[in-house]
Amino acid sequence: MLEAALDGDDWQPMSKQLHLKRQKKNQTDIDQFFSEAHRCYATVALENYYGDLLAWTVETYLKRAGWDIYRKLGYREDQPSYANIQISPETTLNLMTNGQILISRNETRLVLTLDGNCRGATLQLEAERGNQALLDDFAVQVEALAKKENFYKGKCISFGGVLRFLKPGSQSWDSIILEESVKDDIYLNSVQFLKQQDRLSRLGISKKRGLLLAGEPGTGKTIVCKALMSGAKDITCITTDCYQLREAWYVDELYEIARELSPSIVFIEDLDLIGKSRDEYGNEAATPLSALLAALDGLETNLGVVTIATTNFLDSLDNALIRRPSRFDRVITLKRPDLSQRQEIINRLCRKIRLSPDARLYLARHSECYTPAQLQEVVFSLAIECQTKSNTQNNLLQIGPADIDKALRHIYGIKNSHLGFIQATRRKENE
Repeated sequence: MLEAALDGDDWQPMSKQLHLKRQKKNQTDIDQFFSEAHRCYATVALENYYGDLLAWTVETYLKRAGWDIYRKLGYREDQPSYANIQISPETTLNLMTNGQILISRNETRLVLTLDGNCRGATLQLEAERGNQALLDDFAVQVEALAKKENFYKGKCISFGGVLRFLKPGSQSWDSIILEESVKDDIYLNSVQFLKQQDRLSRLGISKKRGLLLAGEPGTGKTIVCKALMSGAKDITCITTDCYQLREAWYVDELYEIARELSPSIVFIEDLDLIGKSRDEYGNEAATPLSALLAALDGLETNLGVVTIATTNFLDSLDNALIRRPSRFDRVITLKRPDLSQRQEIINRLCRKIRLSPDARLYLARHSECYTPAQLQEVVFSLAIECQTKSNTQNNLLQIGPADIDKALRHIYGIKNSHLGFIQATRRKENE
């Protein structure tokens, strides 16, 4: 049952009553802080996902501009609210996110009300009458600092309604095993495209780009994205939340962030979750898909933004995504590896899991329809199941063709009894 308190003839929720009492008490302290009753005001408002940024900006600006803190008061709570805020993947600071700060410099006194909540992040400035120009300049300086030193810019981040730093890992672009022409096409139209913005702009080429990576599960689409993130120095990389991507507001905010933090790359995994053909799925796919189409090629120009999406089901996507350049300018299909690529993949997997040259060659020749992910599982299975066959002198796994055949059958199953992967039609090596 909702608790309520009687105030005259009106009933109001207890939490609201407490907030009003707290504001009244704070106002008494503020009135004592100022020498006259007449006030002037200014406001700084940032998007709700920049609440952490605003908290850091306020504290940083006060220190740099030489303001002294006289007192801190609670605003929505009895005491000021603090939170551990990441300002980089390695650095976390404990900063005030909600409360009131009474500050002074020389003879000038200001009151700052910092309010970070689900509707946005705001900073209200209050001073005695006659200080409006000072307040306006204060607001301009805070906004400029937040924009100039936005600590998310040039970093790897995830967006799920709030912004979080990511550590992309050590996957290098050189470690990606694909046809060289395919690798070149991906890199030239993503990282290299953003690095050459000035030259391309002089040629009249749009400053936005879209790549769609298609292919069966396990062909390396996610690994390609991770490698691009690892090597995209000074480029903001933003990963998305597949569930919230279904919401129009999320798509709008995602591309607002990408534009603000450009040059940037937006990574959308499993595009088919929202990009299905409207002819086939009707209104079920219309709302999130329409929002994405507008974000990719709408009224707001995504200058300095590259979108890289992945899909396992290219044929299910709407034609507006795959048949229209300027949304996805390149559709690149990642195929299963050929013999030489399988040999390279196996050799890399065997840097720690030691297989003899003969065993590696046998495995490469008998896995012509396997994806890189499936090859990895075969090698892991051999290490798990044949650990007692290790040669203690050279640490080689003592396995033969029968062991390898057994591990291969575990992936595709025996007599249509699959163990985690869908069976594919085997193809000849020379195709």
